[in-house]
Amino acid sequence: MESFARLSFVAIIVAAAVYDLRERRIPNFLTVAATVLALAAHCWAGGYDGLTIWFWGLLAGAGLLMIPFAMGGMGAGDVKLLACAGSMLGATQVFYVFVASSLLGALLALPALAARMQKAREAGAPARHIPYGLPLAVGVLLGAAGAWLK
Repeated sequence: MESFARLSFVAIIVAAAVYDLRERRIPNFLTVAATVLALAAHCWAGGYDGLTIWFWGLLAGAGLLMIPFAMGGMGAGDVKLLACAGSMLGATQVFYVFVASSLLGALLALPALAARMQKAREAGAPARHIPYGLPLAVGVLLGAAGAWLK
């Protein structure tokens, strides 16, 4: 069950990143599926302790992106994606995911910011948001590898 849950979780995270790159949104069915999968895996493996890990990870993941979301810098799908990652990886590991994805997101934002400034100089073209699902997914996969390879 554990390896099936991990493989399924990774597939869902990759699907969320691809969907975000294409559609600029992360659908609820992916984040809900990953969260339910994490709940089942934790309860199967750890009973009540697994449920506790799932809950605190979910809360930590959602909480880490709440301020950027409230300020309009993040979409709700991104918050839900990090929350479902926390539900699988736990509160401590989701913090590492958050740090890694923030650094990757900043690297992605630099060229987009430069292009936006160039367009603003030329004609005031509308700004496009950066799909944050990709850096989140990479951060989740790095965090999962770190947690699961121990």
